[in-house]
Amino acid sequence: MASSPEKPPQPPAPRPGQQRPAPAPGGPPRRAAPGHATTPEPPPNPPSAPPPGIGLIGVGAILASMVLSGFLLGYWTDAWLDTRPLFMLIFAGLGLIGGILKVHKLLT
Repeated sequence: MASSPEKPPQPPAPRPGQQRPAPAPGGPPRRAAPGHATTPEPPPNPPSAPPPGIGLIGVGAILASMVLSGFLLGYWTDAWLDTRPLFMLIFAGLGLIGGILKVHKLLT
C-alpha cells in the first residue's frame, strides 16, 4: 500500500469572535504595488571614530603612574637593602624615562 506524503498540521481556524494570531515579526517582506518601485533601506551607520583628543585623557595618568611605581619600587628596595635614597632615585628616574617614552609612543 503506497502512502501519500503527509501534510504539516494546519493551525485551527479561529472561533467566531476571536482574532487571528498576529504574524511573526520579520515575516515575509511586503510587496510593492504594481508600477511602484521600492527603495532599499540604507545600511546602518558605521561606528564613528573617537574624537581626536580622547587619547590625551590618559597621558598624564600614564606618566604619573610610571613615575610613582618606580618611586615605590625604589623605596621598598631601599628599605630591604637599607640604602636610602639610592634605589628610590634610580627607579623614579627610570619610571620618568619609561613614562616619557610611553607618552611619546602614544602621541605619535
